Amino acid sequence: MNVLGTPLIFRYAAHSYVSRTLEHEPMDIYHAINNTIQNPPRNLTQAQALLAQYPLDIQIQLITSIYLGRDHIHSAKMRDDTDWTRGAIDHIPIKDYAQILYEKALSSTTYLDSLLRCSNASGYDLKNM
Repeated sequence: MNVLGTPLIFRYAAHSYVSRTLEHEPMDIYHAINNTIQNPPRNLTQAQALLAQYPLDIQIQLITSIYLGRDHIHSAKMRDDTDWTRGAIDHIPIKDYAQILYEKALSSTTYLDSLLRCSNASGYDLKNM
């Protein structure tokens, strides 16, 4: 259980986060993160196609997750000095999301792994982002 009293949803298993519950819908932020880790885009067209699978709110969460993960690479838990909301990327135009996803493709696995590790250790459900 996390601090919110809900079951911890994911655990680390060699770049694969395995669901402990079936409470989340298949097209939520965790699905987008897993999809990005398993299939990082190799070009801008693939990045656009990956994002097109998700509604805008999940696209925003995914890009936010990449930046938050980058900021937590060396952390074990969520830092108190970090904005854990979508507001962290308000300055980025939506039209730039695919370019960001493509440019950060090589690092996104590391960034997303660190985000999942920290959010899980802190009991934070990324769907609340």
